[in-house]
Amino acid sequence: MANDMNSLESIFSEKIIFDAVKAIVRTKDKDAYLKWLSENIKHYLPEDFDFTDDERQSLNEVATVLGRIIWNATPLPWNKFRPQPLPTPGRNEKCFCGSGKKYKQCCGDSINKLPQIDPQIIWPILVSVIPSKELKEALLNSPIPINAILVVADRYVKDGLPQKTISLLQPFFKDEIKGHGEEFDYALHLLCNAYDDLDKYRSKHNLLKKIVETAPRSPLRSSAWQRLAAIRIDKGDTAGAWEAFKNAMKDSPDSVDLSHLELQLLAVEGKWSQVQERANFWLKKFKNLPKEAQVDYAELVDLIKHAATNPKEALATLSIESGNDPSHVLHDWIADVTGRPVPEYQLDKDIASNIHDDDEEHLIQKFSSKLQMMGLSKDELEKTAKRLIGELKASSNPDVESSDGDNHAENNYEYSIKTPEIILNLEKKWENVFSLDKPFGTNNKSFSSEDPWEPSIAKEWLLFLGKNPAAFDSLAILDDIATALFSNDYFNDESFLKKMILPILDRSFAIVNNIKLEDKETLPWGFMGNRPALRSLARLVTVSSMLDKDKRLEKVVDIYLRLNPNDNHGMRMFKINGLLIRNNNEEAFIFSRNYPEDFDLNILLGRALALFRLGNIENASEAVKASIEVCPKCIHYLAAKNIKQPKLSPGLISIRGADAAWFYRFAMRDAWLETNGAMEWLQKNFGNPKKEKARQPEQLKLV
Repeated sequence: MANDMNSLESIFSEKIIFDAVKAIVRTKDKDAYLKWLSENIKHYLPEDFDFTDDERQSLNEVATVLGRIIWNATPLPWNKFRPQPLPTPGRNEKCFCGSGKKYKQCCGDSINKLPQIDPQIIWPILVSVIPSKELKEALLNSPIPINAILVVADRYVKDGLPQKTISLLQPFFKDEIKGHGEEFDYALHLLCNAYDDLDKYRSKHNLLKKIVETAPRSPLRSSAWQRLAAIRIDKGDTAGAWEAFKNAMKDSPDSVDLSHLELQLLAVEGKWSQVQERANFWLKKFKNLPKEAQVDYAELVDLIKHAATNPKEALATLSIESGNDPSHVLHDWIADVTGRPVPEYQLDKDIASNIHDDDEEHLIQKFSSKLQMMGLSKDELEKTAKRLIGELKASSNPDVESSDGDNHAENNYEYSIKTPEIILNLEKKWENVFSLDKPFGTNNKSFSSEDPWEPSIAKEWLLFLGKNPAAFDSLAILDDIATALFSNDYFNDESFLKKMILPILDRSFAIVNNIKLEDKETLPWGFMGNRPALRSLARLVTVSSMLDKDKRLEKVVDIYLRLNPNDNHGMRMFKINGLLIRNNNEEAFIFSRNYPEDFDLNILLGRALALFRLGNIENASEAVKASIEVCPKCIHYLAAKNIKQPKLSPGLISIRGADAAWFYRFAMRDAWLETNGAMEWLQKNFGNPKKEKARQPEQLKLV
C-alpha cells in the first residue's frame, strides 16, 4: 500500500470529499460508508489512472485510507457535531487497509505524508447536506465556523428568507465584532441586503456606523464605508459620500472594488469628462491584476470600459443593477433633457376626410394604435377599430345633412392632437420597452400587475430614455412615465412630487399650452389621441392640490375645462370650489349652470352656496333639495360639528354614498361656516336627513 500513496494524493479532490460527507450523513455507519467509497472510488480516478483487475485490492486499500481521513475530520450529527476519529493500529498490529502487513510496514509511515483535512473544511459541506432538523440543532448547540455559517446564509438568501439570514448573521456583529476579514466582509454584505429586503434601514445604518467607529482598518471597515457612501448618495449628501469613499480608500488603497463607487460620485456631480478619465485610470489598474483576478472582475471591467466610452448609459446600468432606486436614473435624465425647446403639435383637422380617403388596412392600424393608448387589450383592438371607423364614416359623410340642415362635419370644432411624425416613430419603439398598460378610463394608475420599477423592467425603459432625449417631446411617453411615477412607493413624498413628478407633468403642460387653437376649438377626451394630454393636465391638478399650489391649480383647471368642456376628470370641482373660496359667487353660479344635470355634490351644493350668498334663498333651497335627492346624507355630514369618517374605498366614490358627503365636507365646510347664517339655515331647513327608500345598489365611479 505504501507504493500507492502517490496515487492516493492525486485522488484528493473537492468532489470526492463532498460526496463522501454526503455518504457519511446518509449511512450514519462507518462500515457502510467505507463500503460505498470502496465501490465508487473508481469514478474519482484521474483519466491517466488505469487499474487492472489484479490491482483491485490496491484500489480498495486506497479507498479505506482516504475514507478514514475524511471520516476522522467530519463533525458527526449523532456525536453532537464532533468528529469521532477511528482508532489507529499499533505499529506491530495489522494495517487497517487490508494488506495483511504490519501497520509500520504499510501505511504507518506514509499516511503522515498525506494532506490531513481540517474539520473547518468539512463544516461548509456538512451544513449544506444535513436535513433541516439537524441543521437547526447544529446552529443552536455547536460552535459552527463562520465559513459554514455563510453557506447556510447563502441558502437562506436563495430561498428568500431575509429574517432567517438576519438571525443567523447578527450575532457576529452584536456587542463585540467577532472578526474583520473577508469572511466577515461577506457576512456584512448578506446581512445588509437582508435588512434592505425587510426595509430595516435604521438597523443597517446603525450596524455600519458601529463598524466604522469600532473596527480596525480592514476589508470589513472598508466595505462599511462603501455602503455608507452609497446611502449618502441616495440622500443627496454628496460631501458626506465623498468623505466615506475616501475613508474606504484609506482602508483598502489597492481595492479595485472602489472603482464603480468613485464613478457614481462623479456622475452625481455631472462630471462626465472626469468619469471617463477615472474609468481609464481604473482600467490600467485592472490590467495589473493577476490573470485569475481579471477573470473574477470581468463584468466590472466591462462596466468600466463602457463608462470610458458612454458614461451616462454605463452608470445608469450600474445604478439599477446595484439595487439602487431606479428613479434616481430617471431624475438624472430629467435634469439632462430639461431645457429642450417645446415641440409644436398640430390639430388633426383632416380626420373626417382621412376616414374616407385612407385605405382600410391603414385606418385599422392607426385606430388600433390609439385604442391601445386607451387601455384596450390587444385581443379587442382590431374589432373595436373596425366598428369605430364605420361609425365615424357614417357620422362624417359630407353628403349627408342633419335634419336641421346643418352639415356637422363643417361645424364640428372638436379635434384630435396630431403627433409629429418623428415623435410617432419614437413612440412605436418605446412601446417595445415599456409594457405597462395605459390607465383605464380616467384613472391615474394602471390596472396592470406589472411593476415598472422592478429592476429588470425599469432598466429597459430607463436606458431607452437615456439614448433618446427626444422622448421628452412625446406626450404619450411623458404620459407613460407619469403612470410609472404614480405607482412609485414614494408618490406621497413631497420631495418626490417636486423633483420627479412635477417636471414630467409641467413638460406635458408646456407642450399642450403650445398647441394653437381657435376660440371654439376643443380637444375632447373621446379622441384617444387627446388622452395623454388631458390625463397629464388632470394629474397636474392632483399634484398641485397635494402641494398647495393654488394659483397653478387654478390655471391648469381653466385650461383643462377650455380644452375638454365635458370634464371627464371632474376638474369642475376645483373650479367652483375655488371661486366660492375667493367669494366670486356670481361667477360660481354662472359656472354651475354649465352642468345642469350634474350629480357632483361640489356643483350642486356649490350652486346652493353661491345662490345663498347672492340672497336668492328660494333657488338656493331648490339646489339643496337637488343635492339631497342625489346624496341623502350630504347635509347631515356637512352640518354636523363632529362626525365619524365613513368607510372609504381607494380609487372609488359612490354617487349616493356617505363617502361623497364626507369628501365634500372635507373640501368646503369651512366655506359654509364662514358664510354668515348659511350653516344655521341648512340645519334649520334641511337638518334631518330623509330616510332612504329601498333602491338599487349604489353605483360606483372611478376617481
